[in-house]
Amino acid sequence: TTGVDVSGDKIALQRLKERGLGDSANYQALVSLWNKESGWNPTARNASSGAYGIAQMMPMHGRIEGAQGQIDWGIDYILRRYGNPLAAWQHSQRTNWY
Repeated sequence: TTGVDVSGDKIALQRLKERGLGDSANYQALVSLWNKESGWNPTARNASSGAYGIAQMMPMHGRIEGAQGQIDWGIDYILRRYGNPLAAWQHSQRTNWY
């Protein structure tokens, strides 16, 4: 299994399309990234860092409940920091974090 929640998967693809990033490379990179980080679980928590949710938000960024809000925040974070999901995935592959 991919770990992707069907509704989360659809929300993420729609959000990427809205930002002009709905191509398969960016979409697959996002799926791979969040499979690795959280398995797309909105209640996932990293005990050592305190990061939580689908996008593994750090506590300093606040707390967003629910898959849709976490997906929106996560995509916006990726765009601000890396420019696109493919670059975020490549960074994660090199460093084991994003």
